[in-house]
Amino acid sequence: MNKNSSVDTYFDKKIVLHVGLPKAASAFMRRAVFPRLDSSEVFHSQTHFKSEVGVFSAGGFRNTDVKTFRENFKRKLENIDKKTILLSEFSFSGNPANPGEDYESFHERTNFLKEVFPNAQIIFILRNQIDWLVSIYRNIVEVGERLSMDEFLGFEDGEFRRRECREDHHIDGLGFDFSSMCDHYVELFGREKVHIFFQEDLKNDPDNFIEELRKVIGCDFSDKIRTRQVNRGSSAFVLALTRFKNRLFKSREGRKSAFREFFLVAPIRKLKKYDIHNRPFLSVVENIETKHIPAVFLRRVLIKLSVLFYWILFTQHILDRIIYIDWDILGEEKRKKLKEHYAKVNKGLLPYFSNDNIKKYYLYKSE
Repeated sequence: MNKNSSVDTYFDKKIVLHVGLPKAASAFMRRAVFPRLDSSEVFHSQTHFKSEVGVFSAGGFRNTDVKTFRENFKRKLENIDKKTILLSEFSFSGNPANPGEDYESFHERTNFLKEVFPNAQIIFILRNQIDWLVSIYRNIVEVGERLSMDEFLGFEDGEFRRRECREDHHIDGLGFDFSSMCDHYVELFGREKVHIFFQEDLKNDPDNFIEELRKVIGCDFSDKIRTRQVNRGSSAFVLALTRFKNRLFKSREGRKSAFREFFLVAPIRKLKKYDIHNRPFLSVVENIETKHIPAVFLRRVLIKLSVLFYWILFTQHILDRIIYIDWDILGEEKRKKLKEHYAKVNKGLLPYFSNDNIKKYYLYKSE
């Protein structure tokens, strides 16, 4: 192997880190893109390095010794002969959707990341702050939160206010300077190793986005990537119903979860060993033993049936398809103030824009 600047000589591997953002194509990367990388060249697993990645998602990096981390990581590499290791975890940068793990600790996290993976290639996917904040809000409501949009963003009496409590989902609506985050990655790892992507480019020109990503990772794909949307956002009507449901029935979730675990989650999990992840049914049938086809078929049926027993899946895949009523859940006043603020903040992203078209999503014009 060539010992170029992209290779960590201690690990004897090229380390590629997808560091965020959450709600910026992260699910699409994990489900549709990274699993289709040529497995003879790139090792990508969302579980093999779970304990190492976990020190970031749980904030444990503050109490983790760098030398011990690297030794443990190297030990797990002993039976991996792939030349590139890809880790995908947006909590490398932080996650404002999780109380206590937001970007106030960004510099601490990134400094630790530099110490444990000093020669890593960085993949950082951004999304304009306004759409991004709305998407995060949708997500926390879908998983049980009851906050209003104003409460979530700290908007009170016509102004955005800094949050006072770090133990809930209140955030600072004006506190997300992505350009300073990019600059810090560049400062630590070097411009040639920091690759800034934009979700808007994925939407506008998916083929080029995937090709540029492939160049960074340095290998081909074993399968064609279908650039369909992975996470479909709920309509404003469904989101309002979900908040109402969260307020009324939150105490009943335990009984529902027990039912789902016994009849759906557990069987789906047990049958997983016969299936092939992220592959169409007919493709799987061609590559497994005939006696395992019924198990795969049953698992796929249970997955389809699970839509009826999960509120968010039911509303998105059934209710929203029957009656789709949407409106701007952010509101005109908050949207205008956010645009004015981030149009100034995002000027720092100019060196990272890949094309002129992307600017309109970040450098908002006065209305």
